[in-house]
Amino acid sequence: MNGDIILYSILENFPEAYYYILQSYGTLSFLAFGENCIHSQRGVQQGDPLGPFLFSLVIQPLISSLKSQFNAWYLVDGTFAGPPSVVENDFIKNIENSYKLGLELNFSKSELFFLNNQSVVSNRLTKVAPSIKILLLEQLFLLGAPIHDTNIHEAIESKINSLSLMCSRLSLLNAHQSLFLLKNAISIPRLSYLLRCSPCWQNIHDLQMYDKILKSALEEITNSKFNENS
Repeated sequence: MNGDIILYSILENFPEAYYYILQSYGTLSFLAFGENCIHSQRGVQQGDPLGPFLFSLVIQPLISSLKSQFNAWYLVDGTFAGPPSVVENDFIKNIENSYKLGLELNFSKSELFFLNNQSVVSNRLTKVAPSIKILLLEQLFLLGAPIHDTNIHEAIESKINSLSLMCSRLSLLNAHQSLFLLKNAISIPRLSYLLRCSPCWQNIHDLQMYDKILKSALEEITNSKFNENS
């Protein structure tokens, strides 16, 4: 995705913002690497608050052109579902139209799941994406959230393992820093997305284990014992 495509999309859809965006994307940026200078001329600028908006604006026509019954995107992550022939055509179209925008699909991160347990992929799809992954039901996640109830345990268990590792490393910091990180970054904030997206209440035992690790870490940081009420 180069600057010209971004500016064209702005001019076509939000002409009132064109000159503002032009200040950032009208000329090349220069990246210094030792004695070398690299032109930054593709994609939105890293750290630009407008980046997600500009990227979404450019790929919106591509998204709207797909015919699948289910068509959901979050920036570069797209998921579409429907009859196999329709999904296959959309996948091919997505490859072709992405290339026109200066984008390229990562086939090793592309995934395919058959609702009727069909495991046959057409030669056409295999040819264009030989490294595409065919998922089983227990491997089916969308943006990190399990699609089926049977996957919730695995998702929470992964969070528990990460929490245990991070809590074990908090002892390397002073108490104030450890408590701040535990409260604002490591504890519930790392679980809130999963709690919102999946019926985690069906796995009470796993959630209790998560709470137990949090309680233990808090007691170690504050050098205090807490009963269940506190």
